[in-house]
Amino acid sequence: MKCSLRKTLAILSFTAITTFSWYSGKIGSKKVQNTKKPQITVKMSAANEQDSIITYEQYTSIPAKILEKHFAVNGQYTTFNTDIVVYNRLAKCGSTTLFRIVQQVSSDNNFTFVMDHNDSSTVNFNDKQIVNYIDSFSKPVFYVRHMSFVNFTAFGKQHPVYIQMLRDPVERVISGYYYYDFHFGHHKGIRLEKCLVYNMKCGLLKPGDMRNQFCDRQTRKMNKCTIEHVKRIIEKDYIFVGITEHFSESIKAFAKLLPKYFPENATIAIQNSAKEARGSSNLRPPDRIMNFLAKRYEIDYEVYNFAKQHFYKRLSEMGISYGRKVQ
Repeated sequence: MKCSLRKTLAILSFTAITTFSWYSGKIGSKKVQNTKKPQITVKMSAANEQDSIITYEQYTSIPAKILEKHFAVNGQYTTFNTDIVVYNRLAKCGSTTLFRIVQQVSSDNNFTFVMDHNDSSTVNFNDKQIVNYIDSFSKPVFYVRHMSFVNFTAFGKQHPVYIQMLRDPVERVISGYYYYDFHFGHHKGIRLEKCLVYNMKCGLLKPGDMRNQFCDRQTRKMNKCTIEHVKRIIEKDYIFVGITEHFSESIKAFAKLLPKYFPENATIAIQNSAKEARGSSNLRPPDRIMNFLAKRYEIDYEVYNFAKQHFYKRLSEMGISYGRKVQ
């Protein structure tokens, strides 16, 4: 009888302790608040079915679905510093029109706009100095400069939001030729085809500079600025790369991704002074010159064609309609 009573008491005691512990845990759990910053779960590629968590500091302007698709690139992820947007613009790709859209709303939207003209104070900066210089501005900041990609993480800084615009390489070369002639009299009114046929100093944009735009100095110094490297940078380190031939669609994408900097109702009026200088399409070089230039800038076309396909893919993800035929 005593043995049976001890067993009963032991069972009751165990049950009471277990119940109390469970109930205390429930009560305690209600008091614990999640103080962690917002996180975004990103699906890995098919090769790795595990999910990955990206801490995206207080960044609410980009829809989560777009973020997931943007970051799911071969299992590699980038945590952006959303207080810094860097537009390392490539010449003759509509960059002036683009940054003016941003500049016009900077005061109303309370962010710092910096147009760096590579003047005497910054022209000789190395990559580390550029990183520290950009980081010194009041945040949030939108920084514009003609420069190649800079790897902020190599200098202990968080990666900024990078954007870019690209243009058909030959059209870009033609635009550049007549722009410098119109504004600076470099070619004294000589047409591009005549300049090339007579082997004159035409001052054309350098082949490969579109590729080099996506490689930092160390990568170029080590001769590792390959097309495959550039593709990875475009996919992983740029939130969006627009296409000049699809300028209005590019602005729509930027407005969806970065609404603080790009107003949805932005008026798209492409003011291309080079196009004005050319006057009409009859200054377009003959086909043999166009083919010659296409061959000369073949490596730039590899970058441009990849970026264009990536552009179409991103537009589809964001539900932005587009036409592949450019008027």
